[in-house]
Amino acid sequence: MTSFTTNPALEHLALMVTPVNNWYQRNINSKEDRYIFSDDIFAVLDGHGGTIISDTLSKNLEPAIRSKLADIDKSNEDVIRSTIIECFQEIDTQIIEMIKSKPNCGSTCTMVIRLNNKLVLINLGDSNLVLYVNGEKRIVMKEHLYSNP
Repeated sequence: MTSFTTNPALEHLALMVTPVNNWYQRNINSKEDRYIFSDDIFAVLDGHGGTIISDTLSKNLEPAIRSKLADIDKSNEDVIRSTIIECFQEIDTQIIEMIKSKPNCGSTCTMVIRLNNKLVLINLGDSNLVLYVNGEKRIVMKEHLYSNP
């Protein structure tokens, strides 16, 4: 997870998340990916082995994060980091129970959260998070793999 201060006027900011795997070779009909779009939270959930996890994350992750972040000191990066990690750990515990009947499924999560004048960048999985600032492409976070923890 990374956070950095941005200009409060974020109109020159664009974001692109790119799967590392050859997405064009995947079965387009499987439609396992899900997304979260709101004013201050954006996420790509790259599902695999079915939609159970990406569906669950698309419905539950944003409200869980909002609830956890509601009453914390948003100026303290350590508090933000530990709160978000705690949220993901709680959801992970729920998901582990869910997949006992379907163990070969899962989802990555690449997320950006805007907190006042900061962006919090989260990447769990095999996607790159690419940030464009004033038209300049920057790869902010590389994929999170077994070989690149």
